Amino acid sequence: MDPYFAALAERVTAGLEAAGIPRCTGDAMAIHPQMRRSVASWSDAFKGWMTDLGPEGSLFSSVVFDHRAIAGPLDVGPVIDPVIAAAPDRYPNFIRHLGHRALDRKPPTGFVRALVVEGKGEHAGRLDIKHGGISIVTNLARYYAVRTRSKETGTLTRLLAASAAGEIDEDIRGALEEAFRLLWQIRLQHQVRQVKAGEKPDDFVDPARLGSIERLALKEAFRIIGSQQQLVAAEMGVRY
Repeated sequence: MDPYFAALAERVTAGLEAAGIPRCTGDAMAIHPQMRRSVASWSDAFKGWMTDLGPEGSLFSSVVFDHRAIAGPLDVGPVIDPVIAAAPDRYPNFIRHLGHRALDRKPPTGFVRALVVEGKGEHAGRLDIKHGGISIVTNLARYYAVRTRSKETGTLTRLLAASAAGEIDEDIRGALEEAFRLLWQIRLQHQVRQVKAGEKPDDFVDPARLGSIERLALKEAFRIIGSQQQLVAAEMGVRY
């Protein structure tokens, strides 16, 4: 059946591209054979990635652990969820890997207008709001979800589950949610301005284009995220 689904995947991916959603630079798309599997093969893939990640497994696992049903009757939960639930006991190194992924980047706090910006290149003077904030919260939430055997796949619902499980304080959860929503709002507003100006949308925001109150809120959001990273680093016994 694979030739049929390969053609279908290309049709959908090309359609998304035509609608303005670019192809994934990491090949995490259904046009990639490893992202186009039977349910049983997905179960085997998850086990393989958690046993011996490697660069490709690290990328793919971070994507497909956030799987969601969009349409159709297929329910992969009964097959995939038990594999993920076994991770804390059977694959402790994988849990640690997820923790390290949440510490890969630090929020951009420091220099220009109390925000670290790119020093050179085409994005000089701007900050990466996706990798410097949004992705960090997403990685933190994924780390908590797998560690607590949560079946949730959305970032905010994962944080709620982590709070309910006693993994994080409710005040911290609320602060992370506010930070996450603020970062997404600023990101989308930035991209809307670019589209209206006929520019290709990206994730590099110029702090000078933000109001003073918005900059203060952004600084506080990054501070909250960094504080949570410090707690995770302390729990794992690693330098941050």
